[in-house]
Amino acid sequence: MTKKVIILFFSIFLVVVHSVCYGQNRCILEAQRLLKKGKCTKAIKILENCSKTEPQSSAGYAFYLELGNAYYLCNNKKKAFLNYRKGFKLNSRSLYLCESTARAALDIKEYEEAARFFNVCAKLNNKKKSDFLFMSAYAQYLNGKPKKALAILENLNTDPDRMPIEWLKLRLNSALKAKKWDIVEQTALSLIDKNPLEPIFWKSLAIAEENQNKPLHTIAALDMMQFINDQKGMAYREILLSYCIKARLFRRAAEIMEGMAKDKKNDFKKLFYLYLSCGKTDAALDLLNEAFETTGDYSFLVEKGKLLIQNGNYGGGIKILENTLKQQRDILSCKLWLAIAYIHKEDFGKAQVFLYEASKACKNTPEYSELPECKSIGMISSALNVTDTHK
Repeated sequence: MTKKVIILFFSIFLVVVHSVCYGQNRCILEAQRLLKKGKCTKAIKILENCSKTEPQSSAGYAFYLELGNAYYLCNNKKKAFLNYRKGFKLNSRSLYLCESTARAALDIKEYEEAARFFNVCAKLNNKKKSDFLFMSAYAQYLNGKPKKALAILENLNTDPDRMPIEWLKLRLNSALKAKKWDIVEQTALSLIDKNPLEPIFWKSLAIAEENQNKPLHTIAALDMMQFINDQKGMAYREILLSYCIKARLFRRAAEIMEGMAKDKKNDFKKLFYLYLSCGKTDAALDLLNEAFETTGDYSFLVEKGKLLIQNGNYGGGIKILENTLKQQRDILSCKLWLAIAYIHKEDFGKAQVFLYEASKACKNTPEYSELPECKSIGMISSALNVTDTHK
């Protein structure tokens, strides 16, 4: 073959390739223009007409990509999947084609194919690896293979507390179907921590506990599920607060109440006892000041005096209670706690005065007779007499 013949042959080859590629690029551009306008049927027609001149080269993946997009937009997911898959065979490094193939497979319930392509996508993009593996697990779950789904999820993240809530839900459902009760229990608890007001999480926990022969835990979980169902008419924070108190999660309950409006005596009292339950004495003392300023109820000052005395601050308690008595002379508990404080300070004379006043109020006021304060006067008197005798 002469040099001139070789040059002529190569020139003809370039012209043919250029003509074919230009024709295909023109078809793709026209299809893209139509797809932007939502005219998927016309785009399909143009691309299908161009398929006769389709080159068998790596550039052909763009053609199948647009044809897949056109079919997908026209809601023909089956043909979209087939074209995406053809395109991916021509360019196996294209993440967009890989993900499009996987999602189309999921849409047409080709779950095995979807799982396979999502796995391939995970290898192509390390940044989104976890997301693609989650989708692979989801496909396996839909395919009726919960154990495979669990295996993928376990490799994703061994600490369920760090999983997004959607991942945890898939883990829970897969474990339930696979009858992996320890995983069900662990995952249900993680979900309850994120959303304690979802009854289905408590139900799942109850199922796990029952299958692990934990009858008391089963009853407790079912009780919480029923309790939440019964409170559905309440506002979210009120339900959550009630749940936390019932579950003895006092610190969490206190945090919830701190963010709620407190304009009633009961609101302050509830938060006060929550603070005491989780050992927040200083917060409780500050709250009692706020409660008195808001409501004008002297019982909150009495509670503050009592709390100071109970914590060994007798001088501080006496000061508050004596000032309170100047404003409200008939507060029985005020007199009793002053007597107790003075006994601790070994000022038995003053203790006797307040104890006598309290005893007289109990005798002269019939409705006081059954009060715990009146019933305790005898014990305090005995303690005072014993202490005074020893002195």
